[in-house]
Amino acid sequence: MGRRREVCALRRAVLLLLAVVGAACAPAPAAAPPQPITQELFSPEAEVELAQLQLHERGFYWRDIVVGQGRQAAPGLTVHIAYVVRMPNGAEVDRAEPEAPLMFKLGERQSIVAMELGLRGMNTGGVRQLVIPPHLAYGARGRGRVPPNATLVMIVRLVKVD
Repeated sequence: MGRRREVCALRRAVLLLLAVVGAACAPAPAAAPPQPITQELFSPEAEVELAQLQLHERGFYWRDIVVGQGRQAAPGLTVHIAYVVRMPNGAEVDRAEPEAPLMFKLGERQSIVAMELGLRGMNTGGVRQLVIPPHLAYGARGRGRVPPNATLVMIVRLVKVD
């Protein structure tokens, strides 16, 4: 009878192990589908009034908060930007300060699509708000503190253009 109990216990252990391995190998739950910007609920901290923004032909919203007077950003030029990125609920997920700006060459896909497009035509010293749908940001994969299929609210300051 002792041998039979050992076999039953071993069988249970193997079945439990298979269940755990099966659960670990199961695909991750799908991310929530993206929500249209017009249906997004923005908190006061996000500072979004869609009626005050312009809709870009590619699907993001933008407005100039400050119109700059310096050199204009254009593809092929290096831009230096300070920015704050927030979620629609107002939570900050990324930032670059003017003293340590993000630098990249415009038009070479070194940033998210909406930022590449949203900076074009902006002048040094300008400040622009971008409200970006997931497909023009990090999409279904997300990135860092940005969850999958997240709409982003970005305030960008063009510090310098080379």
